[in-house]
Amino acid sequence: MALFFMNGTVFGQAEQKKITMKVTDVTVLDALYEVNRLCGNLIFFMKEEVGRENTLVSVDVENLSLLETVKKIIEGTSLACIEKNGRLIVAPAVQMPVTVCGFVTDQRKSPMPGATVMVKGLTLGTVTDSRGWYKLSVPQLKDFTLVFSFIGMKEAERKYAGKDTINIILYEDVQAMDEVVVTGYGNVSKGSYTGASTTVKASDVMMAGVSSIDQMLQGVVPGMLVMNKTGMVGASPKIRVRGTSTLLGSQEPVWVVDGVIQRDPQPFNSEDNTKFSVDADDIRQLAGNAISWLNPNDIETITVLKDASATAIYGSQAANGVIVITTKKAKVGKISVNYNGDFSIGQRPRYGLYDLMNSAERMQLSKEIYEERREFTNGSVVLPIGYEGLLQKLFNKEITHEEMASEYEKMARQNTDWFDILFRNSFNHSHSLGISGGSEKIQNRTSFGFIQENGEAKGNGMTQFTASSNTTINLWDRVTINMLLNGSVREVDGFAYGVDPFNYAYNTSRVIPAYNEDGSLFYHEKQGEGSAAISNKSTYNYNILNERSTTGSESRTRNWGTTIDLKWQILPGLEYQGLVAYNSSSSDTKQHATERSFYISSIRGYEYGTIIENTSDVGVTPLPMGGVFNMFLKPEEIRAQIDLLPEKNKFVRVLERESGEKTFLRVYNDMGHFPREAEITAAFKRIVMDLPKVGFLTGHGERDIKKLGDRDYNSFTLDKSFRYALINQGFDIENVTLDKEVNPEIRILVIAEVRDEMSEVECENLDKYIACGGNLLIMNEPKSAGNIEPLLAKLGVKVVPGTLVRQTENFSPDLILSSPTKEAGEMAYWFENMIKENQVIVTPGVSGLEYSTDKGYQVTPLFLTDSLVWNELETTNFVDDAIELNEEAGEVQQRYATGLALTRKLGDKEQKIMIFGDADCISNGELGMFRQDILANNFNIVMGSFFWMSDEEVPVDVRRLDPLDNQVYMDEKGLATWKVIMMWIIPGLLVIFSILIWIRRRGR
Repeated sequence: MALFFMNGTVFGQAEQKKITMKVTDVTVLDALYEVNRLCGNLIFFMKEEVGRENTLVSVDVENLSLLETVKKIIEGTSLACIEKNGRLIVAPAVQMPVTVCGFVTDQRKSPMPGATVMVKGLTLGTVTDSRGWYKLSVPQLKDFTLVFSFIGMKEAERKYAGKDTINIILYEDVQAMDEVVVTGYGNVSKGSYTGASTTVKASDVMMAGVSSIDQMLQGVVPGMLVMNKTGMVGASPKIRVRGTSTLLGSQEPVWVVDGVIQRDPQPFNSEDNTKFSVDADDIRQLAGNAISWLNPNDIETITVLKDASATAIYGSQAANGVIVITTKKAKVGKISVNYNGDFSIGQRPRYGLYDLMNSAERMQLSKEIYEERREFTNGSVVLPIGYEGLLQKLFNKEITHEEMASEYEKMARQNTDWFDILFRNSFNHSHSLGISGGSEKIQNRTSFGFIQENGEAKGNGMTQFTASSNTTINLWDRVTINMLLNGSVREVDGFAYGVDPFNYAYNTSRVIPAYNEDGSLFYHEKQGEGSAAISNKSTYNYNILNERSTTGSESRTRNWGTTIDLKWQILPGLEYQGLVAYNSSSSDTKQHATERSFYISSIRGYEYGTIIENTSDVGVTPLPMGGVFNMFLKPEEIRAQIDLLPEKNKFVRVLERESGEKTFLRVYNDMGHFPREAEITAAFKRIVMDLPKVGFLTGHGERDIKKLGDRDYNSFTLDKSFRYALINQGFDIENVTLDKEVNPEIRILVIAEVRDEMSEVECENLDKYIACGGNLLIMNEPKSAGNIEPLLAKLGVKVVPGTLVRQTENFSPDLILSSPTKEAGEMAYWFENMIKENQVIVTPGVSGLEYSTDKGYQVTPLFLTDSLVWNELETTNFVDDAIELNEEAGEVQQRYATGLALTRKLGDKEQKIMIFGDADCISNGELGMFRQDILANNFNIVMGSFFWMSDEEVPVDVRRLDPLDNQVYMDEKGLATWKVIMMWIIPGLLVIFSILIWIRRRGR
């Protein structure tokens, strides 16, 4: 027995293949062989079974389909033919199976992939594909029944009645819904879902007095931590699914509501907050998280996807876990109205709940500490409060022993109840109204919610209003539209700038009163920042009631969104599903502290009203008047005001005139971080003056101001994080090409290593710029000097052939050191400072410069080599080859000029040109280079050159005049006298004074 078989996939070819053949009086087997030859072996049959058929056949066909051709061959025989998966099978008719196919869908006409189709009583079956399509071949049976099943759906049976197509609709089995995992992109049976997940019903976790679903999940889902890090109402808890997945990025899980990923209303990540106080780093807690807008009464189920498998659906952001929420949908039936009301009373904390000392116990403790001569721990600041304050007054002779004893008894009976003063028994209530119903064609569920929570701490409260409408429309049997519209308004009032009622009540001595006897507030000293206005002052008056009334935080969050979900079953097995969602949220979060608060007093350095305005003391305080107001905006709100993308979204300060001109003050990557006098003055100059614009020539292989490579010029030009970059010192910078005339606004043109020859037009435009008096900075390189020599010749400058070298033990021979000349120091104080500090510039590969004055320019050497060097003409490999002076080859040993300054008068304007024999000396790589034993300062080339060529406008000169009284005159006799005073008399007096203090303390 032989079976003919061909490997490969040939789906659909049996229908498309056309046969043309003519045979006469041949066996069926020979005819099938001929057809297989023509069609490429698309017919499968058993040789022995077909060979038993002795009937001779004659076939004459032209462009007939393969199936019809085979049927014509076996016509009148005991053979039969069927098509299966694009192939034809020929076999005896009694063995032909019955093929049943169809679609399995749910009641919404959605396909159900993975549904099971079995023959009842047999182990024969199949599963549906992604379209819900199945195809099953059943042996010849007298009758049989098909069983259709799917997790979460009711099982269905259909008896075969001779019809090969059986379509089936499965209906939900409400009792089996717990076995379905909702991933947000579809429902997966729990048995088929391989990831770790937990599903809970909202009705099972509802808690009285809790306004958000995230707080209700505390202790409900295994592996998920829900931590309330603050005692304020309206604050969002910190949620971690299976621990911490990252130390740097966001650790928050992804929230998905009805298939739509929710975004936080605030643009930054929350940080740990263990206080009532909400500062800038954790202000997001007041604004709420991604689902604070959602009414818990609108939720049907919550599914937590807890492992890495969720990243296959939602990407890397799902590494922190995914929480999928399904909201309630409308049901067919009469209109139903559902109301839920929740009323709760919160109990304020009391001293009876904690093991804390009363006033008498606290006074007795302080007394025992003093009597036993015990000490507080190192670093502790003992303020003059309570018993310690009485001792200080006694030692200063402000009170007598009798007065101290009377005050002691009074303080021991004080027992201020801070918990009663700062807290209250709160009353909270929430209301939810839901209206649901509809016909077979349209169903709607609309809900409204209102929540008001008053925190136990006075001054903390939250109010929220929510609305939601969910409509399902069945346009036709195969088209379903679901529309969701929701919105919410949320307001939260809280504390700010260190105000923490519980921490204060728990840790503050009850000896301290809240009010004076006349009813005014009692202030005690509290440690703050060191004062810049008053020396040795770091404590300021504090009363928490005053602080609570003069500081605060409030947040107003508005959310609204809409979702349209369309499902259209175009054909059996072909369905289109599309979801469009739009969400908008805005959060106005504000903090304030007035000038009468402790927080501002600590910044100001003195109490409000204690120093007269416009005095010298006010001049040294960072905040002489007013308070602080902070407002946090979302990224799109910031972008509406200013585009920070060019600043890489870093912190900047904006200076803006009333006429609209603006500039930035940036934060720099150095020890100082913030702008200093030079940068601030340059910023003001930029918006009130026309400062020099610098152009960098491009198009001939010049150094690039935007690239970060070692040879390029980004560091000193456009690096916004570098304090001394030209852009931070008042210059505007742009690239320049010479295919057209140079912009007249360009006052300084930089030509850094011309590698390619300039065209005739470019040379003409450059000559025009020079003729008009434009300033130039020319940076040459020995290897490409030929391209710049025509320009230098017009200026009277010549490049010495070769590369300057010197004999050195530690560095490459072509590493040349150059020192500024005296004339350079007179041109720019940057060069003068180099002379004072014995600093040099390092030029790795430099040409010497020679000059003449016959071109009308006055030439000044700026930098000369610090030792004798020669122009090497023979050696080019300075790493492996040794150098040797060869005067016969034209090499001359001397001190060469490596930098020149040229000037000439053009009318009332002075043209300034600087030329250097090396372009690498101010490159990114060289400015960041450090070489041991070389005191180099290449950056002063940049600062000094542009300072001189900008007519000393920028960089701003912030030097101060040297003090006139800077010398001390003393003769030898006076020196001997002061030596005795300093070495003997003053130390002796200090010893005697210390002994007297020790004796006095021992007497006490």
